[in-house]
Amino acid sequence: MRAQFRFSDLIPAEFIVETIREDATVIVVCAHAASRGSSCPLCGTVSLRVHSRYHRTMADLPCSGRQIELHLTVRAGFKSS
Repeated sequence: MRAQFRFSDLIPAEFIVETIREDATVIVVCAHAASRGSSCPLCGTVSLRVHSRYHRTMADLPCSGRQIELHLTVRAGFKSS
């Protein structure tokens, strides 16, 4: 008996898979962070408030001859002055 393969199994547990689109040439996985809070890189204080988000797209090695794209929605990082 053959095991069921799910593309969402390839995504780390820190992310929630929203959608998976696939056609003959590409597999696109859209995901966002699972954590509700984030800690300050300077003082370590945890905040639940999200100031902004942005989209990041990454490519991976082909899977079964199809291009892989990972579209992540991530929180904007801290910018020091």
